[in-house]
Amino acid sequence: MPSHIEKRKHTRIAKSFFVSIKKYGGAKTLKLAYTGIITNLSEGGMFIEMKDDSLAVGSKVNLSVCFDKDIVKIPSLILRLENLRKGRTCVGLKFLNLPETGRQSIQRLQ
Repeated sequence: MPSHIEKRKHTRIAKSFFVSIKKYGGAKTLKLAYTGIITNLSEGGMFIEMKDDSLAVGSKVNLSVCFDKDIVKIPSLILRLENLRKGRTCVGLKFLNLPETGRQSIQRLQ
C-alpha cells in the first residue's frame, strides 16, 4: 500500500512559462514585483521557481501568465515556499479565481 495519497483535484502539467508576480499594499499600490518560471501547473494552482525569497506563506499575489496569445491575470495565494541552492526559491500557489481564459489555456496544454 502506498505511503503517500495524492490529494490533488487537478492533474499537474509539467510546462515552463515565464510568470510575473505582483504583491500590492494598501490603496492598491504596488509593493513588490517579481518574475519567475512556472515548473508545473494545473487548474488549481502552480509551482514557480524564482530568485527572490521575500514572499511569505499566506500572502495574496497577482500573477500574469502568457499562454499562447492570451495574457491571463490570476489572483493567487502562496501555500508553500521551498528554498533551493544558489538563492533560488520555489513557490507553491493556489489560484483564488482562475478566469475562464486561463482554464481553457491550461486545458489546451494537456
